[in-house]
Amino acid sequence: MRSFVSLTLMLVACLALPQAGSAQYLTPVDRMEPASLRLTDGWRESAEVRIVALVFELQPGWKTYWRAPGEMGIPPHFDWSGSENLRAAEPVWPVPEVHDALGARYPAFSDRLVLPVRLHVADPTAPIRIRMNAAFGVCRDVCIPANAYVEADLDAATPPGREASLIEAALASRPVDAGTGGLSTIACSLQSNGHLLELTAQM
Repeated sequence: MRSFVSLTLMLVACLALPQAGSAQYLTPVDRMEPASLRLTDGWRESAEVRIVALVFELQPGWKTYWRAPGEMGIPPHFDWSGSENLRAAEPVWPVPEVHDALGARYPAFSDRLVLPVRLHVADPTAPIRIRMNAAFGVCRDVCIPANAYVEADLDAATPPGREASLIEAALASRPVDAGTGGLSTIACSLQSNGHLLELTAQM
């Protein structure tokens, strides 16, 4: 696998360092910048599906948002349209943390976000050429937009990556569908309580 990743936070550029045979890593120009991004390879789930992950490393106090960031957040967006031999890319979001800011609660991740992605390939015998643009937000006292570009060539015959266990842990922490995960059905009711809405959940 060969890869190149670049990240821009406002006007700060970050470079990828070469590393033969595995994902290449993003190193911030200034270690005090709030985030870095790297792509790590996983394994072939089936002939037509490959598991990889986007790894966001965040400086202490900084957060990045879940797929549904709430009213105050910046929703993440990933554009894989420049890739070759890729029919679809399916992010598998782990369960987020719940944070409070200015009286509002929002789902986000601190320290590190490992975001597994299922890559659905067109030709299982050919390499996958990833050309992906990412737009997401990072937040501490203020929230700022970040843009990243990921470029990688994944060989169909590459063995599981050395961080496969990291991806497995993220997959294990994804939300469970009550209808398929063996959980009891949850009944929810919404009632007005003056100027507020009260949500009650019962199993």
